[in-house]
Amino acid sequence: MKAVTPTAIALKASRYRSLFLAKCSIRHYLKPWNYTIVLGDDERFWVVTNREASILLRAGYELAIF
Repeated sequence: MKAVTPTAIALKASRYRSLFLAKCSIRHYLKPWNYTIVLGDDERFWVVTNREASILLRAGYELAIF
């Protein structure tokens, strides 16, 4: 399996200016329980899969607590 880097995740993450918008977008996903909101390094909220969130957490990113 190919290794996924935080940089690759950051390039494909959905980005939102507010936590409210990020939470609203997850509600429209087919399986919302498979997604997590992470605080990005660009002052935005990133919506990523749970697997990608665990990789980002190990790299020093933080979860958006809501």
